[in-house]
Amino acid sequence: MPLLHVYPTQAALLNSFPAIFDELLQMFSVQEVAEFVRGTLASMPSTVHIGQAMDVVKLQSISRTVDSR
Repeated sequence: MPLLHVYPTQAALLNSFPAIFDELLQMFSVQEVAEFVRGTLASMPSTVHIGQAMDVVKLQSISRTVDSR
């Protein structure tokens, strides 16, 4: 599957983190949630293949997730 088809799905996942962060914290420890978020971010494709757009989405997701707490 071409990366251009996967990118919107991954961006939507990253954009959902702030909305579900508090819900995850009700079920898991802060460390478990942090590792889940970190692992998800680390599994995203290299920006070498899709340009800097994914970096922007990752940084926005991190910022909104931190601000949501």
